[in-house]
Amino acid sequence: DIMVYVPHVNVVIVGAMASGKTTMLKEFINRGYNPVISCTTRPKRLGEKDGVDYHFVTDESFDAGLAWNDLAAVRTYNTVDGVWRYGIGYKNIPDDKDNVFILDPEGLMDIETKLPNIFGVYLDVDENIRMERALSRAYATNENISEIQRRFADDRIVFGSDGFGNPKWYMEHCKVRCWANDEYTRTTIEEVDRIERFIKLYKKQLRSDHESN
Repeated sequence: DIMVYVPHVNVVIVGAMASGKTTMLKEFINRGYNPVISCTTRPKRLGEKDGVDYHFVTDESFDAGLAWNDLAAVRTYNTVDGVWRYGIGYKNIPDDKDNVFILDPEGLMDIETKLPNIFGVYLDVDENIRMERALSRAYATNENISEIQRRFADDRIVFGSDGFGNPKWYMEHCKVRCWANDEYTRTTIEEVDRIERFIKLYKKQLRSDHESN
């Protein structure tokens, strides 16, 4: 029998705070993508579920993952509530499924060195829209407003014109850019429909490259 090469992709969603990353992740899951859940040492927020939103772990467990080189895209944030760490157990990510996960820009660039077929998606959303979303969520979940302000200030640097928001950066690491402002926006379903059309083309190119080799 002739084996047919079926490529699978690792979709990585990147964006500043309240840009809609989790909402988009859920839409991909609804379409059959396998969610890759990050682990974190930060406290669980109101409404979050262990193993669904994150794997909530102790600092000792996180350190053990580092010692065994089991974690990728490791990030440390000095927040107003203490030091929080995030990472992905990349060795357990299945290679026979289309996976989807959320990372920051540095995490994306790290995972590119460890996993094949990375398909980056950059959510470029106007700050006014994001701030309105973030404050609405904070009032509902009792999230620390000072921490939101800190994250927005950090995002202005990370996603600014001198950082990942510069086209030379996100075009190098992302295959699709989704943007929204006060005058134009798409629904999540419309955006994922659009992204999947690009994923289909990307898989076609992967098959072509495989056959040529």
